Amino acid sequence: MSEPLEIEIKFAVSRPDLVRAMIDDPDPAHLAGFVADGEVHVAVMTDRYLDTEVGGALFRNGMRARLRVAASGVVLAVKRKGVVSAGGVTTRVELQGPATAAMEPARWPESDAKAVLIETVDGMPLVEIAALRQVRHTRLLRRGDALVEVSLDRMTALAGDHALAQRVELEAELK
Repeated sequence: MSEPLEIEIKFAVSRPDLVRAMIDDPDPAHLAGFVADGEVHVAVMTDRYLDTEVGGALFRNGMRARLRVAASGVVLAVKRKGVVSAGGVTTRVELQGPATAAMEPARWPESDAKAVLIETVDGMPLVEIAALRQVRHTRLLRRGDALVEVSLDRMTALAGDHALAQRVELEAELK
C-alpha cells in the first residue's frame, strides 16, 4: 500500500488583501478556469513542531513532525523529506493521525503517523523546536477532476506566548 502524498506550493505574500479577495470571490478567468467549490473557512490554530532534544532524530532522518492544535482537535502530521520541482511544487509523504497537545506519543490514539514517529525517535523524548500561530482563510477550488485547497496563512512565530515575527503565505495544495 502506498503512503499518502502531499503536493503543494507556497508563496510569500506582500499584498494579503489581494489574495484574500481572490479567495473570497474567485474569478475563473484569472484562475485558469478554477471555480469555487464550497465556502470560505477561517480557522485559528497553533502548529507545534517537534523533534528529539538530543541529536534531532527526525531531522537526521529527513522528517518533520507537527502537532496542529485547533478548536476541532489535535492532529499529528509526520512529513518525509520531499522533492521540489523546478516550479517550486513540493511532493512528499504526509501521514496524519489524532493526538493530544501533550508530548507523550504513547498516550495518543493509534495511527500510521504515530507509529512512524515512535519508531524514528526510538524512545527519546520529544521537545518543541518551534511554534506558529496561524489564522487560515481557505477555500476549495475545482476545475474538472482537479481539486485544490487554497489558503491564505497569517503566521506568527512564537516563543512561549510572545510573538517573535510574522509572515503571510499563500498555499495551494492538490486534494
